[in-house]
Amino acid sequence: MGVFSFFVLLCLILCASSMLVCNGGITSSFVRKIEPSIDMPFDSDVFRVPPGYNAPQQIHITQGYQVGRAMIISWVTVDESGSNTVVY
Repeated sequence: MGVFSFFVLLCLILCASSMLVCNGGITSSFVRKIEPSIDMPFDSDVFRVPPGYNAPQQIHITQGYQVGRAMIISWVTVDESGSNTVVY
């Protein structure tokens, strides 16, 4: 048995032993059902056009980076180009 084979065997033993020691635990009691989920119907009130002239129909809010000091907000209007003003 050469030195290289010894190190490969040692690495395999270390990896196998770490799998026995590590435990990820359970984070939630939620278990997804096996049957397929029920789709939301297209005539649901959440899909209707919002009231008002040229109201945005899709709004996308994306966090800019991990600490949350920046955001990207975009929206889709159907009738004509909307304004670039966001009021919050």
